[in-house]
Amino acid sequence: MNLFTQFYKSIISPKSMASFRFQGIGKTILYVFLISVLAALPVIFFLVSLAASALSGFDQSLKKDFPDFQIANGELQSRVKNPVEVKRGSYMFVFDSTGAYGQKEMEEKQNAVGLLKNQFVLVTGGQSQSYTYNLAGNVNLTKEDVAGFADQVSAMKPLIIGILSVIVYLFSSASKFIEVTILALIGLLFKNAAGKRMNFKQLWVISAYAVTLSTLFFAITGVLQIHVISAALVNWAIHLIMLFLSLKEVPGKPAGKKQA
Repeated sequence: MNLFTQFYKSIISPKSMASFRFQGIGKTILYVFLISVLAALPVIFFLVSLAASALSGFDQSLKKDFPDFQIANGELQSRVKNPVEVKRGSYMFVFDSTGAYGQKEMEEKQNAVGLLKNQFVLVTGGQSQSYTYNLAGNVNLTKEDVAGFADQVSAMKPLIIGILSVIVYLFSSASKFIEVTILALIGLLFKNAAGKRMNFKQLWVISAYAVTLSTLFFAITGVLQIHVISAALVNWAIHLIMLFLSLKEVPGKPAGKKQA
């Protein structure tokens, strides 16, 4: 049975999942990597859309909306006396050489990019990353210099998105392996209570397939941006139900014998 057939069976058939317990661990590990792609999709989709919006929006705001400026001695300098705010897509772009804005004010905007008096700030989902201008030393940059750099970054957008996607996938894979292992450990309690003849390897294999339904569910809600209340509890409840139903399909110990 190929992995995609197993994926389908893992959504609808606990009996099939129980039968997978005898397969090799290598195929199961490959399956976990496969569903990790599904788990990573909502985050990658979100990152791609935000990165595209942030890069293109900043480039346009820099060229069309921000005044002439220079960055010298670690400070943003211009002749304007008030901050400039421009909304493009899901991002707010801020130019402030007055010192009125800081990280706190930027974080309140949830998704924002800011050229501030002493730092460049990027905010995504209310979480900020800041970079002071003097990190590169005592540089002297004009608006044209920054625009040229922005063009270079925009040209590298596919590479940047690719790197971000790989990082998200690696994190998703690590999280999914940890999740499966924890579920298998919980399965030891189910197995002992129900008197099932299984070793930990078999429990780990079944657990890998038991996480399929929840992974699919949260992938769909994530892409559709549907908020699930108490998502972590719902996730683990589905895992445990699928594991329990699968273990019920495993034969018990023969009467009068003890497990070796």
